[in-house]
Amino acid sequence: MGIPTTKIVELANHLYTKYQTRNPRELADALGVIIMPPRPFKSQKGAYKVILNNRFIFFKEDMNPVLENIVLLHELGHDQLHRDTASGIWNTKMISCDMTNNGCYLYVFNPDPAASAWSGCDQ
Repeated sequence: MGIPTTKIVELANHLYTKYQTRNPRELADALGVIIMPPRPFKSQKGAYKVILNNRFIFFKEDMNPVLENIVLLHELGHDQLHRDTASGIWNTKMISCDMTNNGCYLYVFNPDPAASAWSGCDQ
């Protein structure tokens, strides 16, 4: 499931060239991704969710502006690089990344708990 760093850099450069911005809010607007108001998450910093073909980013309240931008850009990365893995038979899907302990784990939520799954981003 891992995506080579070179592909991520190429995509980031392509988005910058196309939209002339690295501002995550401007990019989200240009890409049609809705950034929701901050949420009182306990430890999770952000989440990407598709509901009825509408794409949303949720993020933790009270983060410093630099971290907030990093999280928003990270979630936009899920939109651009992992959206297809969240599509399928589910009406609601959520992609979330836990970046604790220097690891990145992608969790795909499904209304059926048996169908939800963790996957290491670097596998």
